[in-house]
Amino acid sequence: MKYLGVLLLLLWAYSPAWSTRHVYEDSTWLRAEARGPIVRSLTRMSWVVIDSPRGAHLLSLLLHVINGVLLWVLVQRVGLSAVVAFAATSLWLVHPLNVESVAYAASRGELLAAMGVLGACIIVAGNTTWSWLTVVSLGICLLFGIAGKESAVIMLGLVPLTSWWMGGRHTHRITLVCAAVGLFGLWSVGVNIGEEVAVRMTWLPWLLIQSAATLRLTGLAFLVGIQTPDFDYYRIYTLLGWLSVGVLLLLAAVSGRLAWVRHPISYGLLWFLIAIMPRLIIQTPKSVFNEHQFYVPFMGLILAAAGIRREA
Repeated sequence: MKYLGVLLLLLWAYSPAWSTRHVYEDSTWLRAEARGPIVRSLTRMSWVVIDSPRGAHLLSLLLHVINGVLLWVLVQRVGLSAVVAFAATSLWLVHPLNVESVAYAASRGELLAAMGVLGACIIVAGNTTWSWLTVVSLGICLLFGIAGKESAVIMLGLVPLTSWWMGGRHTHRITLVCAAVGLFGLWSVGVNIGEEVAVRMTWLPWLLIQSAATLRLTGLAFLVGIQTPDFDYYRIYTLLGWLSVGVLLLLAAVSGRLAWVRHPISYGLLWFLIAIMPRLIIQTPKSVFNEHQFYVPFMGLILAAAGIRREA
């Protein structure tokens, strides 16, 4: 009954999507990809095959629900109770911070990438032996995620992290498999580093503005209802950016210390830090760290909150 309740709440929360049209860049992406000579990824394929607004929203919501189920499985496999796993996953499913990822067809790549990341982490969390079946299933998840969006490259850190956290004896082998498959997948699909080279920054302003965006999105994860569309980071990023860099460095130090003593919260914090790291380094012009890119890092905060509950 509780599962049905969460599903009904989810359908109610996203009910406006059934009657709306494509939003923002959705139509542009659909037209551009429909004219393309080949289908280069799962995301592009989904845009071409399902181009109606209602079908696009339904598919994205279905993928979001599947990711919720996968997150629920992962939370339990890393040692948390079924009750805590259900509560944490339910919160993540209906949280307003995920609206952009689910409501925009152009953001579907994040949903598919997350599916590959979660699938790979579940595999290594549930297997203590090393076999060809493990290698093949891990490779499939890695390629699936990267075919969804190149941001799935973060699984090169998240999968070994999960293996290490579970005390796996084959973490070094898993790391090599992730690196090999990940590089091959990125080479096959290609990496989007933005559209307008002219708007690129030097590394320090980029780090500051992305750190400021990270701090703001982290705050939105806990302070529901204060979202501001098109937040202007460029006006205040210097001061807020330095503050954010300090906070992230402190969080990294705390996470490392907690991981040393195997505190339950440290897995989620390390997940969060690994997931945001590429966004702080790799420039994506016209794309300050935004809500739909926070889809997988947000899972780390949920895992950390669940770890607090287990410790209590």
